[in-house]
Amino acid sequence: MRTIRQLDPSDTSFSADAYAPQIAAALKYAPDTYSVDDVIGLIKSRDAVMFECGGSIVVASIIEYPQSRNLSLWLGAGEMGTILDLLAHAESWGRMNNCSHAQVLGRKGWTRTLVGYDECAVLLRRKL
Repeated sequence: MRTIRQLDPSDTSFSADAYAPQIAAALKYAPDTYSVDDVIGLIKSRDAVMFECGGSIVVASIIEYPQSRNLSLWLGAGEMGTILDLLAHAESWGRMNNCSHAQVLGRKGWTRTLVGYDECAVLLRRKL
């Protein structure tokens, strides 16, 4: 079994920069949102957290709403089975950080893949 690791920005031996190719691959599905450097900057500033296993990654942030604290899973890349393991690990991390819900921002296909998640919104986007 491979080990799931959480990036620790203070640990110089484990760098988000090494995962730039995975981050770039995931960002192709979210054009004009973040750059690779933006994501790495969020991880280094601890405004986002990255979980890694076998080259697959998941990036998450905590969002504070007036009525709840939510774990937002908003970037993932790699092998699907490993990504699902990373999501489960991230959910545990969210519980430890007092999150009451987890939310996934992703393509429509995730609604078929993520058992236990309810589709509660649709994001529509238009270039201005």
